[in-house]
Amino acid sequence: ALTPVYPGAPDSTVFYVELPAPLEAGDSLDAVIDWTARLATEPRRQGRAGRHYNWAHWYPRIAVYGADGWEYRPHIRPGELNGTFGRYDVTLELPADHVL
Repeated sequence: ALTPVYPGAPDSTVFYVELPAPLEAGDSLDAVIDWTARLATEPRRQGRAGRHYNWAHWYPRIAVYGADGWEYRPHIRPGELNGTFGRYDVTLELPADHVL
């Protein structure tokens, strides 16, 4: 198992893992990340008010590798995030009286 490293601790919105060996061109890696997302209690882009829920930026993203190397920035409330997106297999558990 790979151990996450949090470079911005105590901020926990960014982490990386060190691979046992570099990936060569054409190689691939499957990663499974288990996590729980909890909504803020303020009704903003991501949050809730009563029975109204706004989901934004709730899933993990892979950092972009740009001209200056890896671009990983912590999540900040007023900002937009940069990322390349992949495929996600998501399971949502909701109370029976909620509509999705």
